[in-house]
Amino acid sequence: MRRTTTPFLACALIAGLATACGNSESGSGSVAADSPVTIMVSGTLSSPNLSYPQAATGALAAAQAINKAGGVDGHPIKVVQCNDQLNPSTALACVRKAAQQRVVAMVGGIDLFTAQLWPTLKAAGIPWVGLDVISADQATNAMSYPMTGGTVTGFYQAGRLAVQKGGKQVAIVKHENPQSAFVAGLISAGVASAGGTVTGQIVSKIGNSDPSPAAAQATGKKPDAIACACNAGDGARILKAVRQAGFSKPFAAGYPTLLDTDIQSLGALADNTYTPSDIADPSDPKASMFYTQMRAQDPKARRDGISAGAWLGTYSIAQLLKGQSSLTSATLVRRLNTAPAIDTHGLTGGSISFAKPGVLPQYPRIADPYVIDYVVTNGKRTPVTRSFVSVYGGA
Repeated sequence: MRRTTTPFLACALIAGLATACGNSESGSGSVAADSPVTIMVSGTLSSPNLSYPQAATGALAAAQAINKAGGVDGHPIKVVQCNDQLNPSTALACVRKAAQQRVVAMVGGIDLFTAQLWPTLKAAGIPWVGLDVISADQATNAMSYPMTGGTVTGFYQAGRLAVQKGGKQVAIVKHENPQSAFVAGLISAGVASAGGTVTGQIVSKIGNSDPSPAAAQATGKKPDAIACACNAGDGARILKAVRQAGFSKPFAAGYPTLLDTDIQSLGALADNTYTPSDIADPSDPKASMFYTQMRAQDPKARRDGISAGAWLGTYSIAQLLKGQSSLTSATLVRRLNTAPAIDTHGLTGGSISFAKPGVLPQYPRIADPYVIDYVVTNGKRTPVTRSFVSVYGGA
C-alpha cells in the first residue's frame, strides 16, 4: 500500500506553516503594500565542475530595470540567490528555503536535481519560471515553465543539422551522466526526423583532458557528421580531438556547448561546426533590451540561453502579476496557465503560452519550438539565417 501525505501535512513538513503551500491566492508569496515580490534564483550558480552564474545576472538585470520602472504596481522585485553547489542535498535545502520564505517563484538556472525537487515545489505551490531545460522531468512537470526551448530545441536541431549539412550517418559523443543521455536522445530524435541514422554513441567522461580515444571511436564509425551531447569546455576539447583525428565534416551541438572564446582559440579547427540557439542574435534590434540590460548589469556575464531564461522569467512574473489584487504564487500559477501570450521581448521566435501543451507530446512544457541556426566559418560563429525556424519544420 502506498503511503500518502495530505497537502496540509506536506506544507507543514516543508515550511512549518500550512500557508506556505500557496493553495489559495492569499497563501504563498502574499505581499503587503509596497513590500517586495520575492523570487529565488537557484541551480548550480557555482561549483568546481560546473558554474552558471549568468542565471543570477539575468534575473538581477531584469529586476533592476523593472524596479526602476516602478516594479509590479509599486512592489519591487527582490532576487534571492541560492547556489546548490552541484549537490542534491543543497538543492533540496534551497527549495525548502524558498517554501519557508514564501517566494513567489523559482527563476532561471541550470539544475541537475529537479526530479527530487518537484514534490517540494508542488506542495508549496511554487512554480519554476525560466528554468533552462536539461532533463526530461523539466520538460514535462506541471510546475516547470521554461521561457525558451533550451536543450530540447537546441540539441534536437543539432541532430537535424548533422543530417542536413553532413549526411545520413551520424555518430554521437556524450558524457556518462543522465543529463547527457537525455541530450543524446534529443540529438537522436533530430537525426531520425531528418531521415538519418545514429551509427553509434561514444562516451567521453566529463572533464576528461584527453578525449582523443573517444574521438578515434567516433571517427572510426565513418560518419557523415558528428554530434556532441556535451558540456562547455568538454565540447571544445572533443571538437579539437575530432579535427586532429582528421575529421573535417560537420560537427553539431547546442549553442552553449562551445563558448565564443573556445571558437576563437580553436580557430580554423572550429569551422564547419553548427550550433543552433534558442535565443535571438545580439545583432537583432528586437532583442536589444536583453543584451543592453545584461551588459549594464555585468559586462563579463555570458549572454546566452541560461541568462536569457532567468531574465525572461523575471519579466514574465512582473508582466503576469501586474494588475492582480493578490501577488502570490497561486496567482502567478493561475496566470501562467491561462495567459494566451507571454511577451518574450524579441528574444524568441514569438510570444509563448502555457495555456495548452507544446508541440512535442513527450515534452509538453516546451512552449517555444524556434531556433536560430549558426555555423562557424573562418573561425567565427555567424547565423545561417537571420530569422527563427521551427525545429519541427517551417519558419
